[in-house]
Amino acid sequence: MCRGAAWGCLRGSGGHQVEGAGRGGVAGEVEERRPPGSRVFQISGKWFITAFVETEGHTGDSVFPVTFSVLSDTHVWASTTHRTRGFCYNVDVVLEKTSRPGTYTASRGKTHMDVEELPAKDHLVFYCEGPFEAGRFRTAKLLSRNPDVNPEALEAFKKFVQCKGFSLEDVFTPEQTESCKPESD
Repeated sequence: MCRGAAWGCLRGSGGHQVEGAGRGGVAGEVEERRPPGSRVFQISGKWFITAFVETEGHTGDSVFPVTFSVLSDTHVWASTTHRTRGFCYNVDVVLEKTSRPGTYTASRGKTHMDVEELPAKDHLVFYCEGPFEAGRFRTAKLLSRNPDVNPEALEAFKKFVQCKGFSLEDVFTPEQTESCKPESD
């Protein structure tokens, strides 16, 4: 697995704790007493998908923001919208923290997600893999607090996805859409 070297390169300096996520939160190692200069990382709120890559073909050219809410020390709620075949679907999922910092599961443990803060301020890599129809899917998303693409964050994201075995030609920078409107008949 690619996590060791590549994720180490992407990790910011100092320990980070996700507000409300308890020990071993989303963005790195956590200590009960944080060292001077470290900060608490806030995952709660709206995040924009500024780039992504996936093994299953993406349908459409726009994406919708993802909203995260910390429910407890072990659970984070994620909500977004998808448009498929002209219809809008709200997608809500509860992510359950594992014993490994920054790693979550969903779908009764079948889907695994790694969340890592990037050195570029207010940027995350969200990597997910799990079952899909007759096979498995893998996707990586570059999340940002604003819809603009940050070149430093995009470069770090490309290094990460290349390490995970994705082709750089498949990295997509989508159009941002705030709300979903179904297609007319």
